[in-house]
Amino acid sequence: MKASASDKSRFFSWKTLVVVWAVFLGGGAILVGGSIVQSPAAVEAGRIGSVRASLPALTSALRLYAMKADRLPTAEQGLAALVEKLVVEPVPQSWAQQLTGFDVLKGPWDTEYVYTLSQDGEDFQLDSGGPDRLDQTDDDITWSNVTPALSRRHGQDAHATVPIT
Repeated sequence: MKASASDKSRFFSWKTLVVVWAVFLGGGAILVGGSIVQSPAAVEAGRIGSVRASLPALTSALRLYAMKADRLPTAEQGLAALVEKLVVEPVPQSWAQQLTGFDVLKGPWDTEYVYTLSQDGEDFQLDSGGPDRLDQTDDDITWSNVTPALSRRHGQDAHATVPIT
């Protein structure tokens, strides 16, 4: 049986409709999916996750530094002591580079992590200014720790004191 001209035009219309809907739905899914991935909230959540992974890693580097140098870096030496041997006194006699490149000392907002050493030189705190890039505000991300190598030397239990907030 031979299809009439009206049957051919109906088939063409149906086929065109399916293709148009497929393109419309596929394009819409790409646009919606792309906007979800690129949403500012998703980007900030990723940056916060990055900081929450970086601060414990910096803590490990500080522990290794303390085991090698028999003390934490001074407040003046800061986290830079993990990257290069400094000339700021007291220079440790036994030093090993713990991190490569100063870029690891910055958070995802391109601000440096803040290293605070306790007065007794055995505890420290690491801070990120958070999304607002300002220290001591509500969105700061903080990690406090007791260094096991130094704590054991003084007969104390080694433990993390405050989780990341």
